[in-house]
Amino acid sequence: MKKIADTSNTHKVDDIITWDLKQEVPTSENGVTKFDAVDLLDPALALAPTTASDLKTAVQVLVNPTKTDGVYTGGTALDASAFTVEQLAATTDGKTPIRVSLVAGSDGKITSVAASDVVVIKIRTKIVSAPDGGEITNGFFPIVNEYDPFSENPTNPGNPPAETEDTPKFGDYAFKKVDDTTDASALAGAVFELQDTDGNPVLDGEGNTITATSDANGIVHFADIFLGKSAKGDTALTKQFQIKKTTAPAGFKLLENAVTVTFKQAKIDITDTANMGANIVNSKSNMPNLPLTGAAGKVLMMLVGVAILALAIALLMVQRARQSSKG
Repeated sequence: MKKIADTSNTHKVDDIITWDLKQEVPTSENGVTKFDAVDLLDPALALAPTTASDLKTAVQVLVNPTKTDGVYTGGTALDASAFTVEQLAATTDGKTPIRVSLVAGSDGKITSVAASDVVVIKIRTKIVSAPDGGEITNGFFPIVNEYDPFSENPTNPGNPPAETEDTPKFGDYAFKKVDDTTDASALAGAVFELQDTDGNPVLDGEGNTITATSDANGIVHFADIFLGKSAKGDTALTKQFQIKKTTAPAGFKLLENAVTVTFKQAKIDITDTANMGANIVNSKSNMPNLPLTGAAGKVLMMLVGVAILALAIALLMVQRARQSSKG
């Protein structure tokens, strides 16, 4: 029994985690009559079917796959008719059981798998929230023939026999955006993008760059960002990112360089300055108090163009007047 979190498409809350549930088909004299798995989804997760009316679109069953880059791929994918998917009533601690069952034939035996086969059930979930501690735990109950530890107490089943090898971890970073006056007044409307340490934008699961904007108090908060995986209960995970300003408040300069910061596991309280990173200071621009992007930027460029054209016409007229006076 083994469970692995496939976080290849995970960058922040609202993204996808796929869970690989691995179990081996036992040798049984009378054959296998039941082969199920009940995955206990953490309250931070929800099953993510691609078709809302069909839970099966969130599940894939692979027979004898290979482990590649830490997750299971390949092998033989069972047809959707070979298994069922059921979302059961929530447990008393708020977890959602997802039961995947291989279908038996008319003789009551399962023939889609054979003894010693390795079966991996892949369950696609969406991260709907990050817990305060920043760790999403998840485990499953293997069920074979008469062995069914989940059904003994489905509303309070206890800890699953198979837990995730390394659990996904999330963390925050926040700081205050201020001007360069003595009072260090808060600046609202500054937009920052998240980058990796090589300067590449960090994208969410839909391919959009992750950004955060300073609020009325100047607070910029990058929340619930995926940091990686580590052992269950480990709360010391950190990860470095770069943050780069892409839009400055009107009348202020853009920062020339990205700033390297360290995200720590767990949520942070942005009302407590002790939890936040160092202030980022912005100085005023010598340019007119207009943004140089968008419609206002186009107007400014047009006015500059008109002024240059008018100056050229005036110089031409002066030159012609001089030539006429000489003639």
